[in-house]
Amino acid sequence: MAIPLISRNATAGVITLMHSSPHHFTEEHERLLADAADQVGVALDNAQMFEQMTRLTDRLSLLYEISQEARQLDLEAALAKAVRAIRASTGWPTVAAFLRDENRSPVSQALAGGGAELIAEQRAPSGERLIDLAISTTRPQQTREGAAVMAAPIHIGQRVLGVVGAYSKQPDCFTDEDLELFSSIADTLAMAAAYAELSQR
Repeated sequence: MAIPLISRNATAGVITLMHSSPHHFTEEHERLLADAADQVGVALDNAQMFEQMTRLTDRLSLLYEISQEARQLDLEAALAKAVRAIRASTGWPTVAAFLRDENRSPVSQALAGGGAELIAEQRAPSGERLIDLAISTTRPQQTREGAAVMAAPIHIGQRVLGVVGAYSKQPDCFTDEDLELFSSIADTLAMAAAYAELSQR
């Protein structure tokens, strides 16, 4: 006898009972097993919900930490602390921040892990560098072509100050949820930069 385990309206597995005697299982057995499968499905739902809440709490803590640090420091110092905090919190292999120089080109300012050039030189499917694409569109970008790279612009309105980027050689390392977090981090740094500019006036 086999009963599916349903979690979040999808089949997560199967509970199977076997007996050497033919026709051993009754409708009562089936009802009991179905009830047990329902309970296991609820437990799976709860475990997934707890995992999501824990992940969300960790991410909110990271954003809070970055916002607190960024308010007390200049942008370059905030970037250095932010990339270390991001890497420590997420375990991503490489996190880097780039600020635009006088020629409006992104130049590496802060690095956690190794290989800022791996982020800087990563190309989008269009052939354009991913960090340049993030700057020109003022939107976060990611690619999974050969490696996983994310780039999120640090911008105040249409004025882009720089980019934060992350790299992993595993193509499936970053999720859409990770890209949203990365975009929120870039926005937090942009708010810190705007705050610093206002306080200098």
